[in-house]
Amino acid sequence: MNHTPGKWDWHTSNNWRRLYSDQGHGKQVPVLMPVICLDEQPEIEVTRADMALIAAAPEMLSALQAVDKYFKVCARIWAMDEGRVVNEEGHVIVAAEGLDELAENAGVAVASAIAKAEGW
Repeated sequence: MNHTPGKWDWHTSNNWRRLYSDQGHGKQVPVLMPVICLDEQPEIEVTRADMALIAAAPEMLSALQAVDKYFKVCARIWAMDEGRVVNEEGHVIVAAEGLDELAENAGVAVASAIAKAEGW
């Protein structure tokens, strides 16, 4: 999918909300823009890929919440077994190396999404 890369942020001007992607170095790319057509009907400009991504957001949040919950359970297991998960024979099947950061990022992303949604 060729969606507009994030980080996306909402801006308001002239009482119209606009969604922009921050591309760094002060460059912002429009993701979703309100427009008035020649027949004076309101419309929005947004790519199909961005529309699909926006529509998929609830399912993605749900999946990320499940991942976050999984990592929290795994963190307790890893703490009990020196950062690794072993099978019945004692072979390491999952090592926690690098997963701490991934787990933290998942938790932060979930909390951020929920906070932003509740703030509207």
